[in-house]
Amino acid sequence: MTEVPPRIPVLHDGVAERLARAGRSSAAIEALLAADQGLLVWRRMLIKGELVADVLAALGGAVEVAEFGALAAVGRIIHGLDRRAPGEATVGALAQEMGIDPSRASRLAGQLIAKGFLRRDVAQSDARKAILVPTAAAVALMSAFRDRKWDRYEEIFADWSDDDLVVFARLLARYLAAERGAVARGATPPAA
Repeated sequence: MTEVPPRIPVLHDGVAERLARAGRSSAAIEALLAADQGLLVWRRMLIKGELVADVLAALGGAVEVAEFGALAAVGRIIHGLDRRAPGEATVGALAQEMGIDPSRASRLAGQLIAKGFLRRDVAQSDARKAILVPTAAAVALMSAFRDRKWDRYEEIFADWSDDDLVVFARLLARYLAAERGAVARGATPPAA
């Protein structure tokens, strides 16, 4: 006889009861479950690269989603965006920024070099070290991507009031700060 595999819990199994025990109102429980479902859809779209792919397709598809991610990571490294100080974009720094292994980062850099979006140069601080430098084509692509992304945002937020936008941005920033804080602490929430 075939053994029945254990049932994997569905996304919100028991969550409403857990939130109720924690003292959340019915409206808050409904809102949290809806927000969690929305974030799941959004994360899936990001992981699959759907949002970036759509914008890149509108720009003619000069690079693949992974290549665009590498090009954006090079920009973050050079300009010190997000969590780091400005620095030189080496393949190692690219791998670290993207959370991928160095061989994958090297392949992506090679693809972008072959397509004319990056070039290898020698680091000023150490002539033995190769760095990745964006080309004029990369600057043009990133500028066009930024413009198309903001065209999209203007469409998405066209019927939102200024107050809605301010509240949305404030709450999103608050949520992200709390998530980053939990990750930084290695926090594991208490069991319910």
